[in-house]
Amino acid sequence: MFPETFHLRSFISALSAFVNLAANRCYKIRMSFCYVIIQLLVYF
Repeated sequence: MFPETFHLRSFISALSAFVNLAANRCYKIRMSFCYVIIQLLVYF
């Protein structure tokens, strides 16, 4: 019972870390995209 719970907890922590990394990458992509749009609006 204990190793099963430990395995599940490590899997959940790894999954949350992966989701956090993906969200951080999407956030950076979104910020750069908004920056490009703002630059275009400023130039035009």
